[in-house]
Amino acid sequence: MIERSALVLYAVAIGVALAFYVGPFRHAAARIASDAAVSKRDQSVIDEDRRLLRQASALRSLQDRVRSAIRSPLQADSSGKGQAGFFERLHAVARGQSVTLTTILQGTEKSATSKASLASMPMKVTVVGRLSGVLRFLSAIDASVGLVDFGEIEIHPATVKEGDASAVAVRISGTFLKVRTPEGMGDR
Repeated sequence: MIERSALVLYAVAIGVALAFYVGPFRHAAARIASDAAVSKRDQSVIDEDRRLLRQASALRSLQDRVRSAIRSPLQADSSGKGQAGFFERLHAVARGQSVTLTTILQGTEKSATSKASLASMPMKVTVVGRLSGVLRFLSAIDASVGLVDFGEIEIHPATVKEGDASAVAVRISGTFLKVRTPEGMGDR
């Protein structure tokens, strides 16, 4: 009989202990589920904020590129003196990359309206040299001009005076963009 009463006593003690632990456990489980939902919502907000920050960073990068292009000393110009300076700077970039600039053909300036602040100037440039030098030349133009669109690039084998078999002639058709300042301030 004592064994039965000890067993009953243990059962009652376990029942009381479970009553004290199961209630808070259910409450804790509900609280954990609620916290997980809040955490998931917070994570989605954080992901959206990160996406917006990436977009803002990309816009900032574009803004910096446009700002540097506006100040660029290598922008195309439609005036005679401006064109001469532009062509000289283009030749200097070519010499710096060990390529020969053989032809430059410049089209007429186009803008959407007569008061537009952005105008395009079609250009055709032919460069002769080693392919690596020509690629460095294209990269240097893109880096120094900032606003240039290479529309079509044709690559053909070429022979130079030294008989270099790895020389290529590259014809580039593209558009250089020109930023104009308001009236009275001149072109940049």
